Amino acid sequence: MFCAAALPASIIQVDSSVALDGNDSIDWGQLGPYIPNVNLPSNPEPVVSNGGLSVSADGYLDLGLGQQNTSTSPCSCWDGNFAPNDYLLIAGGAGASSLTLTFSTPVYGVGTQVGSDGPFGAFTGTMQLFDPLGNSLGSFGFTGDEENTADDSAIFVGALSSGPIGSVTISADYAFAVNSVDLVTPEPGSLFLMLAAAVVASSRLRPFAVRRALRLVPELVK
Repeated sequence: MFCAAALPASIIQVDSSVALDGNDSIDWGQLGPYIPNVNLPSNPEPVVSNGGLSVSADGYLDLGLGQQNTSTSPCSCWDGNFAPNDYLLIAGGAGASSLTLTFSTPVYGVGTQVGSDGPFGAFTGTMQLFDPLGNSLGSFGFTGDEENTADDSAIFVGALSSGPIGSVTISADYAFAVNSVDLVTPEPGSLFLMLAAAVVASSRLRPFAVRRALRLVPELVK
């Protein structure tokens, strides 16, 4: 009899929603309508993804609902480079801020666009993934560019994992916003694929094998 031991998960950073290839998403518009200068509770009630997954959000200082401006004209909304009218979840106040999303059922991929509330130009941040027990699966940094262009050019920050993701924390050097969050959730009856992915991840094969096992997009791994 073959007994498989628990294997460490492998994560792959992705830089577009196409590369993530999600099958579920969180739309912050469910917290609306947008009212300028109104913050959400520090621990808002869990939101629900389009696929029915319950997700809780916890941020450093305040969480607020925002909406991207439709042009470059001044407004009492988000003057950044998300797509026009995107609903946004804004995390933090002055200085460095963070946002943690916790999933009621583990996911295997997560990603979103990020915009900074600091000065226009470059900003830096970090995404860290955790398993359902709170153990770190890994982290990576990113550098975005905040501009008043309303043209959907905000940086996409995401990751795929061969093991279950229980939560994700995004942090940045200023208060920041995220738009809809793309998720990769296991399809019914596909848990054996997750085991296969874990086995592949433990080997010395290139990471694209993990993507293949998860039915993702192996062509996008370089």
